Amino acid sequence: MDKSEGASSHVMSIDYKSISDNFYGGKLLIIAGQTPAAPEYKDLRVPLEQLPPSVQDLWKYQPDKAKIMLTDAGYPNGFDMEVVCQTTDAELLSIYKNYWAKIGINLILDIKENATFLSIYAARTTKQAIYCTLSTAMIFQFAKFADPPTHVQNAAFIVDKRMDDTHMKINAAFPNWSEQCRLFKEVVPYILENSWIFFAPASNTYTVCSHG
Repeated sequence: MDKSEGASSHVMSIDYKSISDNFYGGKLLIIAGQTPAAPEYKDLRVPLEQLPPSVQDLWKYQPDKAKIMLTDAGYPNGFDMEVVCQTTDAELLSIYKNYWAKIGINLILDIKENATFLSIYAARTTKQAIYCTLSTAMIFQFAKFADPPTHVQNAAFIVDKRMDDTHMKINAAFPNWSEQCRLFKEVVPYILENSWIFFAPASNTYTVCSHG
């Protein structure tokens, strides 16, 4: 589904505050998938409160509106969606499964052990969806949707002219970091509005370093 046909319904059907309080102890980072919440990525991040109202609205818990969007998209009875995942993600996905069931989306968890999961991800043989972490080493990973649909980083098989153009501009701007950041942040609302990917919230992570 494209965004006009209800692709964003899966985002607004989830109560993120409840998940934050009950699963993450109140330490939830919304839209964690944009860029890592690390100091070196601060110039790339677009906080939720700085996004356009239309995008902010997607992260409000609105199950009734989500159900209407699915109906208008031609899915009054919802649909099944199979997602390939790893055992470590099954518990969290079960929470999303319960929320999506309320609007008619039946999430089927296809749980794989690590080696099998990685082979499916690399070979891009997912039937419908895959729950994965895109490489944070690739700083403009989401602008990199522009790569051919066969590229392993393009897990959602996105082909989009604006993303193609943005990727070329970002590459051409190197080594002007400020301009690269501007171009990336400019396209973030467009990525989120299209809902190609469900950016699952995540808790803050910490690294403990010891010095000898």
